[in-house]
Amino acid sequence: MASCCRLSSSLSWCMRSRSCSSSLRRLAVTWRSNKRGRDVLLFKDEIDPKCFSRTEYDFTCFFETADNKTYDFFYKTDEEKRCDVSVQRTFKGSFLHICIFPPEDIYMFVLTHLRVVEAGTNATLYTRSVSVEDQVLLDPPTNVSLCHTGLPGQLQVTWHVDKAWESKGERQRVQTLTSLIPGEVLELQMRIHIIKYGLDETSGHWSHWSQPVATMVPQSAGDISLECYTSDLQNITCQWHENIYEDVIYKLFYRLDP
Repeated sequence: MASCCRLSSSLSWCMRSRSCSSSLRRLAVTWRSNKRGRDVLLFKDEIDPKCFSRTEYDFTCFFETADNKTYDFFYKTDEEKRCDVSVQRTFKGSFLHICIFPPEDIYMFVLTHLRVVEAGTNATLYTRSVSVEDQVLLDPPTNVSLCHTGLPGQLQVTWHVDKAWESKGERQRVQTLTSLIPGEVLELQMRIHIIKYGLDETSGHWSHWSQPVATMVPQSAGDISLECYTSDLQNITCQWHENIYEDVIYKLFYRLDP
């Protein structure tokens, strides 16, 4: 399944010295009670019933109501079937109605027609048609790192994706950030989603943001008035002006040419 897909990544970064924040959440297919409210927020802009798939071999749809009435959830590919819906209460007192599709009813590249009906009145609450491959929700990138390239104003970002979505066996991805502000502390987070070949780039859901990582953008020697000297041709002493950037810890990197 994954061979017909490719990954797209989104980078978000800000300088530590400026205002910058992000809300980190993680979706669990098991809908654990301590994460349930935050999980729903990830889909707050999606139309109901909201759906996602972790692997393209699973499929879950849900909707939220303020009351605890009984609703019937129907889905149809060839013939219409009724889903065995479970109900869970959120931290804010609303109710999640969750349909986990049986594996034998999960089809790729076929529209699945959804219909939610209030059992007492037979009134239709929601209708929607979805494709499983367009509802993929990935875990956020892991092992996100910021590395120096050896040039001022540049950083290299590396990260890993889940094994199930590897491309040609390569889990580690690399991207270089340029035109950064030397001496500033950069904080970075990433998120990813699937792009289907031949379909719109908005296919699939954006993952949660990764855990933030931070480092100082490398500076040139001239930026900090760096001066080095030796008095015995064995030891080298370097000094620079610390008051150029406030409240930072400096690290000096050097390279010996062969």
